[in-house]
Parts: sequence; structure tokens; C-alpha cells
Amino acid sequence: MTSDFFEAWFKTMLLPNLPEKSLIILDNARFHRMGILQEMVHHLGHKMYRLHLIRLNEIQ
Repeated sequence: MTSDFFEAWFKTMLLPNLPEKSLIILDNARFHRMGILQEMVHHLGHKMYRLHLIRLNEIQ
């Protein structure tokens, strides 16, 4: 997955199909360029939350 591909899908497929004032939750994948996505989301009145995943280590 590339950033360009994801952003095109996000803009053309996801955003037009969301109800008004939706909350979008994304993980921290490298292809999620948050600044660009945040601009798209904010422009349409949605909100975005970035999920910060904690890497858990097994107790040895």
C-alpha cells in the first residue's frame, strides 16, 4: 500500500460515503500521512483520531 493509493481511496471512496460529522479512527500505518488526511477530513466537517498502539512485550 502506498500513501498516494490510500489517499485516493480515502478521498474518492470513503469520505463521500460517510454520514455527516463522522469520526474516523486510523492506526499509525506509515502510509497514513496524517496532515493530508486531516485537511480532507476537517474540510468536510468530520473528525479524525489517530490510534496510538502500544507495543506489548511478553514478560520473560
